[in-house]
Amino acid sequence: MFGHGNPQIHEGERQMSGAVSGMDWDPFGRCVPDTPESVPPGAPNAPTRRYIGRVAMIMALIGLVALAVSALVWPPMILPSGVWTASAFGIVIWLDHRTMTQSRSRFQILARHMGFRHELLDMHRVRRTEKSGNLAWESFDPRLEQVFQAIPQLLLPRPGQLIPMELQAQFWGRCKSGVPVWLLMGEMDSAAIAGDAGREGTLITMLAGYRLDRDTGMRAHILAKAPLGAGRRGVQTESIQFNRTFTISTASTDAPDQDLKVRQALTPATQVAFLDLWAQYKSQFIIDGRLCFVRGDVLIPSRDDHDIATELTKAVDAFLAAATRFKRYVE
Repeated sequence: MFGHGNPQIHEGERQMSGAVSGMDWDPFGRCVPDTPESVPPGAPNAPTRRYIGRVAMIMALIGLVALAVSALVWPPMILPSGVWTASAFGIVIWLDHRTMTQSRSRFQILARHMGFRHELLDMHRVRRTEKSGNLAWESFDPRLEQVFQAIPQLLLPRPGQLIPMELQAQFWGRCKSGVPVWLLMGEMDSAAIAGDAGREGTLITMLAGYRLDRDTGMRAHILAKAPLGAGRRGVQTESIQFNRTFTISTASTDAPDQDLKVRQALTPATQVAFLDLWAQYKSQFIIDGRLCFVRGDVLIPSRDDHDIATELTKAVDAFLAAATRFKRYVE
């Protein structure tokens, strides 16, 4: 999984570096879906949902207390208390479903605005385990199995990347510069991560993949250095700032040759571009042969559904432009 020659990726390269449906391209050789999905009906706006949710939770807690008291003191009230409690929890579950529906609706509208094909994904949890020194995981959406096998380092939580990706939708199309891209996206409430009032809003997580015009002949992971891993050494460049920010790992075989290819690919201009992407998006990278994958996070400082929908297309456009801008330096 770690070394150069990943079968999930290079099967795609044998098929002109990905499956093609019309002008669309997939780095893993999968078929690109071409059936448009309808936009689901809207949900209450986010502030309204939060207010209703808090009231419903208070109602549920009152119902649980009343249910306990009724069981001990006044048995005839058990049924009404149970109905009250069940109704309150039902409201909470409904609001959670409507929140997910609103997110899915935004992704469908995004695909329409950008002219991308898209596929909504089943919400699932990702668990990282260690088996004989290798990464292992559980994914509840089989459509992402090849993605996890090829580039788990950009998806799973690890030292230096504590925030896992929310995997809610994937897209295929061309960015404004004309580069064919694949994009994996999700969103989450930043308060659940940061707990910092200064960072409240909606965190958009993105992972873009695209094809380089030449085979770099290497597989390199350029990942954020863990806070306690400052002393760990991988491939080193001439930039002190770059070495402090990233850990560069290569395939275990032909290490000297791989290290040389990494240094050739990471030109000074490429390193500056990577550092700029880190500063703006906390980006991390995998370069595998002809393919480049870039992960990035962007915070939309609002939980309002209208604000998120307005800013989402701008955020995705800006990220894809930045993620593909250094393409000419690597080549």
